[in-house]
Amino acid sequence: MKRALLLVACLGCGARAGLNVPEPEDVACDTAADCDNGLYCDGLERCNDHRCVPAEAGPCPRVDDPCLVARCEETTRQCSSAPRTEDRDRDGHREAQAGLASRCGDDCDDRDPAVHPGQAERCNGRDDDCNGVIDDGAQLSPTGVLHRVSPPALSPAGPAGLAWQGDHYIASEWAYSQGKARIYLNHLDRDGVSVAPREALTSAVADAFGAQLVAQGQTLGAVWQDRRDPGGGYEIYFQHLAPNGARSGPDLRVTRAPGFSGNPAMVATSAGFVIVWQDDRDQARSGHFSLYLQAVSADGRLVGANQRLTTPGPDESDESPAIARGASRVAVAFMRAGPRGRRVYLVTLDEARHLPRSLSALSPPDESAVQPGLQALRDGFMVTWYEDRAEAPRRAISARWLDHEGVALSAPSPLVAHPNAFVRSPALLSQGDRALLVWADDHRAQRFDLWANVFRPGARFVAEPHGALALTPSVAESASVAPVLARGPEGDVGVFFRDNREGHIGTWFTALRCSAR
Repeated sequence: MKRALLLVACLGCGARAGLNVPEPEDVACDTAADCDNGLYCDGLERCNDHRCVPAEAGPCPRVDDPCLVARCEETTRQCSSAPRTEDRDRDGHREAQAGLASRCGDDCDDRDPAVHPGQAERCNGRDDDCNGVIDDGAQLSPTGVLHRVSPPALSPAGPAGLAWQGDHYIASEWAYSQGKARIYLNHLDRDGVSVAPREALTSAVADAFGAQLVAQGQTLGAVWQDRRDPGGGYEIYFQHLAPNGARSGPDLRVTRAPGFSGNPAMVATSAGFVIVWQDDRDQARSGHFSLYLQAVSADGRLVGANQRLTTPGPDESDESPAIARGASRVAVAFMRAGPRGRRVYLVTLDEARHLPRSLSALSPPDESAVQPGLQALRDGFMVTWYEDRAEAPRRAISARWLDHEGVALSAPSPLVAHPNAFVRSPALLSQGDRALLVWADDHRAQRFDLWANVFRPGARFVAEPHGALALTPSVAESASVAPVLARGPEGDVGVFFRDNREGHIGTWFTALRCSAR
């Protein structure tokens, strides 16, 4: 590139004059040829007022198809276009891209060549043919077999997490030993039989409850509440687990705040994990909670600081969060308790920055709605809760159906209702375009048993015609509650729950098998 020097005359100037004398000024160009950097694909630079200006556009024509990207080859000086998405598994179907109306592909799992449109659907817990339905044409049936997981010496105990790790389940539970609650990991086969020794996840001599387990790639995230730290309050902790349950390093402390941080829930994202919990740091130990949120990277590091998610009124408390990741947003369901009762709310978040986008009340104001459940299905979010008042005219588990932006598509609808029985402990598991619901009720012999059915959402929820399936046999002194669900091998669903059969409050396992109709 050519350069010219502009000489500036100065009379009476010099080093001894004590003045700041400007240096000679470089002039970038006289013509466009002075600005040419020799590259073809970035276009022709211009000379404007003796300054080089980059080209406004390259030499290649604009591509209007959102599923194509323009390309320019510098060595051959050729323009072309290429598909925006790839076919990584080489099955002839490109991956779909979220956020584009056309999706630019139809492969719902571009990591597996056995999953694509036109593939035969098998009973394996996956959407083989990419029609948005998991194991369509199949039916889940209870095995009727129960296995005790926690030993009588660890009592009481309760379930917290369940995940299939390729050849076995990892089941996390809290259990009391020597007057303190600790968290243990159990390794179970497909039927719930132990295949390896139980391991303690927490070792501090202080109460700990959890841990929820969430898969992210080849690892598991575990999150729980723990009061090992000075001050007596609970804090939130996180740990990465290998497929065999091995820890990746020291526990990651998520919160450092006065008061209590508890009831954590977690979801996996493309960047790692998002944890949400209830926290009274703003009114320490007042019993009034707000919800807080924290992002954790895929390699187990905190991303930014704890972020306040909700701001309840002075006499209100936001508790019991559940979290799910949809097609375009992350959603959090929670219970807001106040002077006028308890209602279930939903807040949706921008996934990239986790900023709240919408907040809506889901349950009717005249109900006492507790224990919100949340699942992301193919076409939106499903939220459940149950009425906990003994004097309520209708004891029911209810639900609402919302789109991926959090807009309600149905009115509150009862899924399970018994006029003379209590229903509680709803747990959801996505089946693609529908959801498996497992719950506890005492309509049979006034003892809590577990039941299951599949519901298809819409303006009204439609249950499978076979009706409710009994998962646990009712025996004297039994009380089957608090189910935790996970997808297992060959379309199985593992059910990890609490029961006091055999005279001890402990954890048990049963399963549903998948079979073609």
